[in-house]
Amino acid sequence: MKSHRFEHQAMATVFEIWIDSDDGVYAKQAALEAWRLVDEIESELSFYREESDISRINAMRLGESIFIGEHARRSLSLSLQLCQETEGAFDPNVGHSMKVIKDEKGNASRWSEWFASKKKLTAESKGILIFDEANRSVELASDLPVSFDLGAIGKGYALDRVALLLKVWDLPRFLLSGGGSSLLAGAPPEGKMGWEVSLGKKEYEISERSLGASGIPIKGIHIIDPQKGMPTTRFRAWTFAKSAARSDALSTAAMLLPLKWFQDRLDSSSEELFCIQETEQSELLCFGAFPNEKRTVD
Repeated sequence: MKSHRFEHQAMATVFEIWIDSDDGVYAKQAALEAWRLVDEIESELSFYREESDISRINAMRLGESIFIGEHARRSLSLSLQLCQETEGAFDPNVGHSMKVIKDEKGNASRWSEWFASKKKLTAESKGILIFDEANRSVELASDLPVSFDLGAIGKGYALDRVALLLKVWDLPRFLLSGGGSSLLAGAPPEGKMGWEVSLGKKEYEISERSLGASGIPIKGIHIIDPQKGMPTTRFRAWTFAKSAARSDALSTAAMLLPLKWFQDRLDSSSEELFCIQETEQSELLCFGAFPNEKRTVD
């Protein structure tokens, strides 16, 4: 089998698909359908599009109720669930902070202005949303507005939906990437144990698993503690999971959670696995049973 690569611009990044298949034409047709799906998802979830469901939610007034699309429903439901699981470390209702420090490309270019102004945006400054998942409706139930930003889960959610699409097309051998920080591996290439991924100087082989990465080396300081209103000091974090949406969100939360959170919840049987690097010079701290290490890069 040959590996065919396709790419697409969406969600302010580059999405990539590698498909292992003998039929390159068929693989390309599937990739085009995948890109159509990614664009559809972005149209509902984008924080920067006025017509998106997320922007419509953020523009609501007290007592107003709106209906949202299926992608927004699924993503919002998972976001609220993960907010509870991580004790608020992952919080989708942080758009007000992100507007202040992020530019249109998602880079933290405005951080210095925010820090200089000594603004502090905490949980007390957020509005309350009533979410009726069964009816796909949301209602603003407070005088304060909400400000949802699903950027930390949107790319992963898109990869999860593309993976389902490729399996329907009977193309199970694939690797998906959303900007390099979100990866989702299907079945491995023929004759291999898995798709190769890197964590710092270590390389692993993964299949039927996702890897999410967060950190400050590329985009600078852009992850804010939702409860304290202050930035993370952690350098990088990675999360392995079965779902790319979960690994995306959990890698963001891992930039904030205390080490005791990992120690108390993870053991050798854990399906979700974390790797933390406190500073650029620190050794990796791993929690859970990691995939077989392929090799260490010198």
